[in-house]
Amino acid sequence: MDSKTTTPTQQISKWLSSFSKALSNKDIESAVNMFADDCYWRDLVSFTWNLKTSEGKKQIGAMLKSTLSKVKPNNWQLEGEASEADDVTDGWFTFETKVARGKGHI
Repeated sequence: MDSKTTTPTQQISKWLSSFSKALSNKDIESAVNMFADDCYWRDLVSFTWNLKTSEGKKQIGAMLKSTLSKVKPNNWQLEGEASEADDVTDGWFTFETKVARGKGHI
């Protein structure tokens, strides 16, 4: 799907599906490569049981490597409709872990 012919909702739904598959397969490299070079992951307790910001692919990969088997994230779903403004697509999503439910923004 070309980003010019798909809706923001379709784009994020596809990204979440691919991300979920990579995490389910414990393919951290593929998951991390889905992020832009200049990226951040702000974890609010869901993965690290702390407030932690991972900056860049290297730190995100290290965080996933140390938490993925314990957290077991799954069921990544877009919540509502995604939007796009000034060439930035964003939306809210939900997910589940072994012990809790979470919500995030992409």
